[in-house]
Amino acid sequence: MKSIDKVILGGVVVASTIGINYNIASADILSQEIYTTTNRLNMRKGPSTDYTLVGTLDKGVKVKAIEKSSDGKWLKINYNSQNVWVNFAYLQKDKSSNNDIKLDSQYETTANVNMRKGPSTDYTKIIIVPAQTKITPIKSSSDGKWVQINYKNVTGWISAQYIKTVSTTPTEPEKPITGKDYYTTANLNIRDGASTTSSKIGKIPNGTKVSVVDFNSNKTWAKVVYNNKTGWVSAQYLSTKSQEPEQKEDTYWTGTTTQNLNMRKGPSTDYSIIITIPKNSDVKIYETKSGWAKIKYKSYEGYCSASFIK
Repeated sequence: MKSIDKVILGGVVVASTIGINYNIASADILSQEIYTTTNRLNMRKGPSTDYTLVGTLDKGVKVKAIEKSSDGKWLKINYNSQNVWVNFAYLQKDKSSNNDIKLDSQYETTANVNMRKGPSTDYTKIIIVPAQTKITPIKSSSDGKWVQINYKNVTGWISAQYIKTVSTTPTEPEKPITGKDYYTTANLNIRDGASTTSSKIGKIPNGTKVSVVDFNSNKTWAKVVYNNKTGWVSAQYLSTKSQEPEQKEDTYWTGTTTQNLNMRKGPSTDYSIIITIPKNSDVKIYETKSGWAKIKYKSYEGYCSASFIK
């Protein structure tokens, strides 16, 4: 099979590019689905036969989809590290391609699942994500069998067979009643009018009790009193029930010191030393940032250089 570069150098006859304004901005994003060519297929610089021909694909070649043109007739693919367009009529979706994973949608884990550094069991385990954890995929592997997620500020890959979709049916927000106490369900802007275009006059933290003194005609905004300020907040973020603080799990992964290592009170050598941890000691790692690790050793908790932990 010839690469794109070889075909171009080989002197393929090309048509002149016509500056047609195709609506690519509204094209469908396909998140790396796999397709197979069903015939010998031309590759072009844009989604039309008016665009320059840059090479050909043989029948049976697997390609990764990037996006579909707005008319659905052309597919943008990545081949030999170049992005080109091919006629969608001569492509067949590969059976191993997983079309179910939707990025930026909410899923839930169905079991305790290992998070790994890459999309394979060959990669190192980072942390265990508990069953019934709400997650949002960032990326999907090319075969659709793994998804990349962020859980408790740790980013890694988990097996897609252990996740399921979560119902996103919206619930009817509570309507504010004048003179009644409510609790905020999110960090909430307080404004001088009942509109997002009104000026902000403060911010109310999540879980704060406020008194509703009035509301607009359709009850989508509530007038509240907070810290001696009277202003308007979005009513959908008010609840009659106090929000209990989330119970944090003791989530960590383990490591071993590669030399005698100073534990400090903060993530810098400017902080005082708590204890010196002997070489080859096991530690619990809760977080890594800017070259420092937040750890626990025996009953001590502090920070040390992450470069000396494996």
